[in-house]
Amino acid sequence: MLKKKALMNGFNFNSNSILSPVFYKAFSVDAAIGVIPINNMVSQKDIAFALGATHFGISSGMAYIDFVNCVSNLQLTNEGILPIDLILNAVVLAPAVVP
Repeated sequence: MLKKKALMNGFNFNSNSILSPVFYKAFSVDAAIGVIPINNMVSQKDIAFALGATHFGISSGMAYIDFVNCVSNLQLTNEGILPIDLILNAVVLAPAVVP
């Protein structure tokens, strides 16, 4: 499992929509349950936002992909919607079920 996970490190499904140029805050992923806690986030410092934007949303997905049998299961997390400000926030993204 770790070897397969290492192959995905840095992989982007869409090279026109990469996370790192717009989201600067470090985060971790609990791969067993798909939970992504983002602690001590200050949106005005930790995201690149469009001029005039007042809020932003963040969500994620966790997928099971079996390329050999052409089977997949994508589960989306909740969406955190926050104002763009200097307030410290904690966001926890979690899928309803693990694929």
